[in-house]
Amino acid sequence: MSQNKPNKQNKQNTQNAQNKSVKSVKSAMPARPGKNNRAKMPPKNRPYSLVQNEDVNHTTDHQLIIFCLDVSLSMYGDRINQLNKALSEAFFDRLKADETLPYSANISIVTFADAPEVVRKFSLLCQDDQCPEIKVNMESKLTYMGSALSLCVEMLLDERAFYSYVGKKIGRPLLVLITDGKENAYKSDRDLLAETEQKIDELRKLKKLDCIAYSVGNETDMEFLNRITGGQTYTSNDIDFSQFFEHCSHSVEAVADMSEESYERKRKLHERKSEELREDVSVASEYFKSSKH
Repeated sequence: MSQNKPNKQNKQNTQNAQNKSVKSVKSAMPARPGKNNRAKMPPKNRPYSLVQNEDVNHTTDHQLIIFCLDVSLSMYGDRINQLNKALSEAFFDRLKADETLPYSANISIVTFADAPEVVRKFSLLCQDDQCPEIKVNMESKLTYMGSALSLCVEMLLDERAFYSYVGKKIGRPLLVLITDGKENAYKSDRDLLAETEQKIDELRKLKKLDCIAYSVGNETDMEFLNRITGGQTYTSNDIDFSQFFEHCSHSVEAVADMSEESYERKRKLHERKSEELREDVSVASEYFKSSKH
């Protein structure tokens, strides 16, 4: 008894059914965390940020800045006093006084000595913001720079992921390190510092992070500072604290200048100033005419 051989049409139908089955199975599988999917995943819990979705709905571009400040015992006295004065006046007050920079700077501050401490969580600078007072750790014996920088990088990446998730444009995040000494903690922290240095270098090369440093005095490891910043290290022998913090504020100004809202604000500000000037000229002209009579 002979069996009927399947013809070409039956073979094609069988193959189509198999392909359809495979596609349905693949579509039911969860997406792999690839490059395109990663940005759409909700960010994890952000314990070091106060910025919420409703804070980023306006069109002004934001600049992420985190200050990593050495508060070991050697910073006591004039150094910490000058740092506090410059941070308040040359950075916070300078940005708040500029009418074109509302809510452009998302700022965090981390200090370190025996351990890192988050003094200011990531939050948008507003007009009634007060600059926190930076205090020296009077009981510090070691300088845990590795732990501090590692925490700063983690915080920046978490905040950057949040902005990516909500679809908000930001400037390149900026890490600012100020120190007057060297890493002198235990081996575990020195190893962490080496790992963090490599991570910072990779992020800089990918243009996902900028890093600048300010060396106070002559006891810092300039080779290390130049490595993590790509040579963007300033010293107290060249510029003072105020000049350095003014330089940091320029980063925020540069990012805000790129937004359409900034252009519109500046245009309206220019029109208002021009109108005030025309009124002053008109008043002066009328006064000049009346004085002739």
